Amino acid sequence: MSSGDPATNGVPQPRGQATSWGVHAARRSLSGKVIVAPTEALWSSEAQALKDAYETSQDEGVLGAGVTRYGVDARTHSRVALYKDGVRQQLPYVTDDREYVLG
Repeated sequence: MSSGDPATNGVPQPRGQATSWGVHAARRSLSGKVIVAPTEALWSSEAQALKDAYETSQDEGVLGAGVTRYGVDARTHSRVALYKDGVRQQLPYVTDDREYVLG
């Protein structure tokens, strides 16, 4: 495992694991519910993903845009950045023991 690399925000990753960054956006539906879209874009560069999220967060109707880092061929992911109106926000702490309500 390697850590301390700015490209991974200091999060340890297995050596040789490919990484990609996904951009997601939250919008309000016609009924007023907040909908977080699945990954809208996938980038091989963190810088490009951050730029895309920054720009997307300023689009009309977008409440916010986020970047998530994914390990390729792995079930690992971590949140990297969140933008609202072009301003980077502090990431909220979210535990892995969340409850999901479907339907």
